[in-house]
Formats: sequence, structure tokens, C-alpha cells
Amino acid sequence: MSDRVIDSPISITRGVLVGGRTSRGTSGTVALLNEDGWLSLHHPGSPWWPHVDAGTPVRISVRTRTVPYLTDTFTRTVASGWGTAEAVSGEGGTSWLNTSGLSVDGTAAQISCAVSNTVYTSRIFKPHRDVDVTYDVASSVVTTGGPLATGPTLRASTSNADHSWPLLEFQPDASLRWALWRRLSGSYTQLETATIPGLTYTVGTVIRVRFLLIGARLRAKAWLAAGIEPGEWTLDYTFTDAALIAGGNYFGIAAWPISTLSNPLPVSVSIDNLTITQPRYPRIEGYIADIKASYQPVDDETTHSIAVIDIGGVGTRLELRDSDAWSPMRRSIQWGDADPVAYWHCEDADRATQAASGITGQPALQVTGPVVFSFDTGEPEDTLISRYGSKNLCSVAAGARLSTAFTPSSVQNEWTVGITAQVIAALVPVSEIRMLEWSTLGTFTRWALVSTATGHEVRAYNDVAGTSTTACSTVNSVNALCGFDVQAVQAGANIDVTLLLDTVVYAAGSVAGTLGAPHAIEVNPDRANTTGSTSAFGIRWLAGHVVIHDTATASSLPYYYDDDLTLYRADQGWYREPTHLRADRVSREGRVPFRLVAEPDEVTRLNSQQEGTTPDLLVAAVEAESGGLLYEAGFGYEMLPRVARYNRAVDLTIDLATYRRTGGTDPAEVLQPQLRLKEPTIWTVQRTGGSQAMWAADAEYRKRRGNLAASKTLDLLEDGDLLGHAQWRIHLVEDARGAHYPGASIDLTANPDLIDDWLLCAPGARVQRINQPLTAGLGTVDQVAEGLSETLGRRTWVASIEGAPAEVWDVGLYDDAWLADSVSTTLVADQPATSVGAVESWQISTALLGDVWETVDVGYVWESNGEEVTVTAMGAVTGSGPYLQTATVERGANGIVKAHRAGDLIQLADPATYSL
Repeated sequence: MSDRVIDSPISITRGVLVGGRTSRGTSGTVALLNEDGWLSLHHPGSPWWPHVDAGTPVRISVRTRTVPYLTDTFTRTVASGWGTAEAVSGEGGTSWLNTSGLSVDGTAAQISCAVSNTVYTSRIFKPHRDVDVTYDVASSVVTTGGPLATGPTLRASTSNADHSWPLLEFQPDASLRWALWRRLSGSYTQLETATIPGLTYTVGTVIRVRFLLIGARLRAKAWLAAGIEPGEWTLDYTFTDAALIAGGNYFGIAAWPISTLSNPLPVSVSIDNLTITQPRYPRIEGYIADIKASYQPVDDETTHSIAVIDIGGVGTRLELRDSDAWSPMRRSIQWGDADPVAYWHCEDADRATQAASGITGQPALQVTGPVVFSFDTGEPEDTLISRYGSKNLCSVAAGARLSTAFTPSSVQNEWTVGITAQVIAALVPVSEIRMLEWSTLGTFTRWALVSTATGHEVRAYNDVAGTSTTACSTVNSVNALCGFDVQAVQAGANIDVTLLLDTVVYAAGSVAGTLGAPHAIEVNPDRANTTGSTSAFGIRWLAGHVVIHDTATASSLPYYYDDDLTLYRADQGWYREPTHLRADRVSREGRVPFRLVAEPDEVTRLNSQQEGTTPDLLVAAVEAESGGLLYEAGFGYEMLPRVARYNRAVDLTIDLATYRRTGGTDPAEVLQPQLRLKEPTIWTVQRTGGSQAMWAADAEYRKRRGNLAASKTLDLLEDGDLLGHAQWRIHLVEDARGAHYPGASIDLTANPDLIDDWLLCAPGARVQRINQPLTAGLGTVDQVAEGLSETLGRRTWVASIEGAPAEVWDVGLYDDAWLADSVSTTLVADQPATSVGAVESWQISTALLGDVWETVDVGYVWESNGEEVTVTAMGAVTGSGPYLQTATVERGANGIVKAHRAGDLIQLADPATYSL
């Protein structure tokens, strides 16, 4: 809709929901022409009807170059090499380099691979950082033995020793796969592989590929060139190597017949319709929050109209605050990856007279007999959630039955029927308890899950023939609340049946017949009464989470394994789940896009998930990191883990010595430092359902700022985790020595050299202003962005960051150049104020042996009374306590020189911090 944008500023704000000093979402406003009425609400004549409405996705993107970097349709003929690429916008053509195995046949470029396990590359000089690359590729063979791989070399160095290399692999089974490689200092390493679902090839099948490389993030997709580009990227990777993030001088396309390829050589790939453009940089990806259209009659009896569109983040279209807070089990079954055909959670309140369905429009389970909903197990409900992932279920122990009919699935040849139950016939004076029965189409009209005197079995009934058959059985004595699943699948003339308890296979068998879909269900169909048991376990007959899927691979107990094969289960409330995995899973359950910006090298593990809505659970998960960032982006959420914020490189540097301003900007907006007076000086952190720990700032700090107490309840794993989180939260306040900048302005119109780096800034970015005037107190303002905003007009572009001091995120690393600070070093004698750069000898006294100073790796900077001095030499330790040393220092490293007195404290200006 770019042609509709009027000469009115576009305003965009990106805030931080968790991890900043304030909680603020994403918002934006854009004004568009509406002369044809197509942006009027509920206008049936609009080609966009009925999507001119709240919740429709909106993306505003910018780019600073609209013509391609390179296009090449290879219509020339070249016998050796690829010749000269087509000219772009008067810039002239550029020659492709290298000739080995390369040619152009008049319709496409060719890479002929004659030697196994050899990389054949065509390169072209094209300096770039961020690119959007599209081209067509085809293989001359269906491979055997191993794959034929081909892909672009991106950001390649002049020597080609460093580059990223996303490869499309033509596999021997006619499938296609991504394999991402990097080359650093001439050595190759595979970083990632990814399947491309549903895409196959034959000889000459033309595949279109697209690669989007922006900053550290590389995405790729592939599809049939004759088809439509898919919306989803099938490869998505974030680099951490600085050499792969910085720009390169060469772009290339390479082919590689991998050593296991057994086709006769040579084999070849063809390349055609190559386009390299600057990417569109999304400034906001959100949803319509409101449309305000104005209509003004004009002189020619027509009406002038403008539509102002307000855009909000994903939070504008998620659950209301008064939404039902579901248990972990119900959320994961009802909103999990596998949609159930039918589902009854049985978590109804104690006065319920039926068991509500979790599926819209499906009937409830009707009650026959004395059922007790929300049965009191004697355990607090939060304990039940942590142990079984569920609220209190219903009891049918007094002989109640729950039953209903429902619309069957169209899938007839497989299903899974599951129930969460606690009942055991071995402790009840009956021969068996039929826990669950379901009616089906096909040979067998009914199936039953039965608890017997020795274990469990699955029984199939043919009511036409008047027979029953045991499909499978197991001997066990399970008497705890657990999940039972019966899976069935048609296998030729037989039906294979499997019984699982808590996802573990306990029994398997097969019966002859034709399978049909379930269409009716009964819990405790025989109304078995267990109240006569003399055992407490025998009396229990709890039932809930009755679920039916139309696949034989589903489960009534949602679970998954992480990359380290650690198991996480819904019936345990997802206990021990890392914060980023919980945020990802909760987002998927809420059908909300989620992206982890950086993989954490260590994780914060969480206790059991509480009841909650998608926004509440996301906030709770990231809040437990005590520093992880959660913000709205990409039509959903993005998370930057706490550990990925440590020792972050600078994303944007603004040199105030060369900074320029346009006539419309106020000089006062460049620097607006602010003190945050209402920051906590005492933090109390409590674990959900557990203990608490408190940590306070230094007494002298609290004398200035006051005793300002704050508390937070976190879903941490153990009580022992609490103190570290309290200490870290105080550190983020007490050790943030610099000022906050609630609106540090950046005039991009006058400083276009800052645009490329600004386009990659997101919440959490590190922004430095260097060469600040001495009157501001220090030469560098080092900030982390907790919010970003920008205003774009036809001739203006002004950005702003909401910044907080960044040095609190610089933490010590073992075997690095960091030094731990001293807490017991003082000056031995007075030191008068001299001049900046003066070299002097200072004697220091250290009370603790562990605090004495390094004598070899000098060059560290001390701070005392606001003056910073550089230590250029350090003498050996003398004395036996206090410990004396003599240092050679250079005064006024920060441009400040002061007089010091004997006994003044000496500390590092930039000390190492112990990370959380």
C-alpha cells in the first residue's frame, strides 16, 4: 500500500514487556489515502473486504535502495565462466570470476562437477551485508548414494576464507534438504540442517530458492518455480560469529558433489533468474487496532478521505484479562500441536451437573448417578497442578457414568482414545472395572479400556456377532493418577492396537477386522462402585481429560524432548522446563509466533506451570529470568535470554563530535539524562509455593535513595535459586552508575551513515554515544535500549531510544582480561589534584590478601572520588597485612582530576560482575 501513504509522519514505538524498567507494547500509526473507500470499515465493495477490520496483520517496512544490487538472467553464451552480469540502473555490468566447471548456454548458467567432494564456485565482486537473494536451480540427475549440494556464498571475504554457505541438498530419495555451513579461516563447519516438507524433484525440476540475510539472522525457503512462494521459512538460523555478521566483498554460488554421491561424474546444476536486492527492513509487524477514516466533501462534489490506521502488537488480539485460566494439561491438550477430535477436561467446578466439552459446539458428557466434580483429593490445588498438571478432576467412585455421542472424524483407519484416571480393580471387590468405552464404526462396534484384577487390557466388541476379543493386555499394579492411551491403526486386514500408560508402551496386539472412527464415549459405563473398598487407593475412581484424536500417534499426555533428550510432560506441569522452551511452547499453544533471538548457553529452569492465559504465562516465564527481554515483534513475540545480554558488543555508535542536526531538531533532544528515583533498593524474591529471599543495596546507597522495597513471585525451580535472583535485581539498580536516557534522539536524516546500524537495532541493543561534551561528565554514554521509537516522513527520519546503563551487563569471564574488584584497598597518603595525563606514584594498602592487585597484566583503570586513573605499573606486595603496593598511575583518564586523601577507597572503574 506504499502508493497510499500520504505526507504525514509514520510513528512507531517498540517497547519491552518484560526486562525493562517499564512495561510497554508495540504500537504505530500510519495515514493512508482512502479516496476509493477501500479502507472504510465494512465496505463490501473493497477488494480487501472483510479484512478491513481489527486483527488484520500489518507490516511497515523500509529500505534505502529500491533498485537491485544484481540481476542476471544468463541469456548470453559463455564457454568458460559466466561472463559479465547484466547492468543494473546504469551502474554497469560486473564480471563473474572463476572458470572451472562454469559455462552459460544462452538460457541458464551451469556448474559442472567433474571431481567428487570438490567445491565449484562462481564469484562476483558485490560488497554487501544484508541481502534478499532469489534464483532458480535444477539438478541434472536424481542423486544416488549421497546428495548434490548447491547454494550461495554470502558475505564472503576477499580471500573467500570466511563466508556463510546455505546449501540446498538434492537427496537420493528425491527429497530436498537444507544444510547450513560456515567457513572461517578456511575451515568448514556444518551449523544446521532442516527438512523441506512436501518438496521433491526429478531431473531438471526447477526449484526456486530465496535467502534473506539481515544482521545475524539467515532465513531460507525453497519451492517449485512453477508454484507459489510459501509463507514459511524452512531454515532460520542466527549466527554468533562476528566474521559472518559483518559485511563481505563477494557474492558467489557454489556446487558440491558430496563424497558419498555415486552418480557417474560429471553432474551439474543450472542457475537462472538471479536477483539480489536490499531487504525490506520491518519497522513494525503487528495487527490493526483501529481504523479512523475521515470524509471531507470538496468543491467538485467528491469526497476526500484519509484512513488513519492504528497498529498494535500481538497483545492487542490475545485473551482478555478476565479469560479463563486453564491448567497446564487442559491448555496443552486443547491447544497443543495435535488438535483433538473430541475432548472433555472434567475440571468443572463442584456444582457442575455435566462435564463441559473443550471443543466448540460439541456436547457435554451427561451424568448418570452420583458424580462429584472438583473432587477434593486432600491436596491443595496448586500441588495437584504441579504433580498432575490438572485441576481437581471428578470422582465417579459412587457409581456414576459420564456419556455422550459426538460427530465422528472423517478419518476411519486410525485413532487414539485417552483418559487420565486413578482406579485399580485389584483393590476393589469386583472382577474388573471397565474404565472407558467408546463406540465406533467398522467391524467392532465398541471398544473398552478395562482395569482387571492383574492389570489392564483393551477389549474389542462385535455386537452383531455377539463376541468380544482381547486386543492386548498387560500385568501391572498401577494405582496412581496417570494417562492411559489406546492407539489403533488399520494394517492390511488387521487392526494393530497399543496400550500406553504415561506415554510408555505397556501392551500391543492385533485383531482381524476393519477399523472405524469413534462416535460415542462412556466413562465408567457399567457404573462400577468402588466405595466398598477397604483401601484408600481402591476407593479412588477419578476421571478426566478424556480425549480422542484421529491419528494413532497422538497422546492424551502432551510431552516433548529437548535437544539434550530431556523429557518434559504436561502431567508434571512442565516441571524443570527452561524459560525459553516454556515461552516457545506457550506461544505455540496460543497460536502466536515466537522467536528466540539468541540461544542461551545456560538456562534458568522453572517449576511447574501455573494456571494462566497465554500473555500471563509468557510474562511469568521470562520474568523468572530476572533480566530476559520479552517484546512484541514479527506478528508475535521475541525473547532475548538474560545470558545473551552479557558482554554484548555495541550495535550502534553515535559520535557526537561529528553528529549533525537538521533544522527541525532541537539540540536539547540529543542528550536528556534522567535519574530514576523510584528504583528498588531492597528486593524480595519468592518462589511460587515456596520460600523467599531478600537482598538490599549497600547502606550508603540506601541512605541517598531510601529503603524502597519491591517483591516478585517467580516460578523458579528451587528455593536455593532465590537469593541469586534478588542479588542480581539489586545489582541492575545499584551498579548502574550512569544516567538513564528516556528519549535519546537520533537524527537519521542528517546522519544517514547511522541508518544501516539503526535498522538492526531491537530491544536489548547496545548504543554508545562517544565524544560527549565534558560538561556532560563523561566521554561515553553506554546504554542498552529498553524501548525504541521512530518517526518517518517523506523527508525526515528521527529515531529515539529509551536507554538504561549498559555496564551492569558486563560480567566477568574466567581466563579473560576482567579483574574482580577489591573491597579493602585504600590510599596510604594524600594525593593533590594535578593535571590530566600526569604520571605519579601512589602507594596503596590492601587489608585482605585476596584483594591485592595484579602486577603483570596492568592497564586497568581505578576510580576514586569520581576520578579515573590508569595503572601503568604495579609493584610487588610487601608487608603481611595490611599488604602494601606501589603503583604508577596516569591521572584523569575520564578528564576529571581531584584531590584525594589518605584512606580514600580505591576500586576498579569497570569491575567484573558475577553473573546470575
